[in-house]
Amino acid sequence: MDDGWEFDNYVTVRMTVSMVATRRGNSSGTEDTDLRDLIGFEVNEMLQQILPGLFTQMKDEILQALDDRIEAAFTACGSTSGSNNQAHSWDNTFKDFMACQPPHFEGRKDPIACFRWITAAEGAFRTCSFPEGMKVFFAMNQLRDAGKD
Repeated sequence: MDDGWEFDNYVTVRMTVSMVATRRGNSSGTEDTDLRDLIGFEVNEMLQQILPGLFTQMKDEILQALDDRIEAAFTACGSTSGSNNQAHSWDNTFKDFMACQPPHFEGRKDPIACFRWITAAEGAFRTCSFPEGMKVFFAMNQLRDAGKD
């Protein structure tokens, strides 16, 4: 006999007995406790069956979303093996970015200095037009000394 069938049969019989006992008006309270225990057991069993699959599904969806974003960033950057026009537009874009005179970051561990550098770099990003996926690469060129560590 299958263990699942036996358990289902036990639950059905147990619930029926509990309902019959409750209808008789027995006020001892043991039936309520037994029913609560039974429901708690059922909920626990279902959670143990469902949660591993749910977490796996969530992890897979998050990883897929990250993969999609990375692919979109590379697509926005353009192919490095493309035509000379792409390389030329890249040079112009970087020149435009540098023309905005973005600040260098020396790596000071001062939160206010870090915030000011980020704000100034974001201002340079807004001023010029460049591929969305290249913001990090442009900003990395502004790191100096301890900022590269």
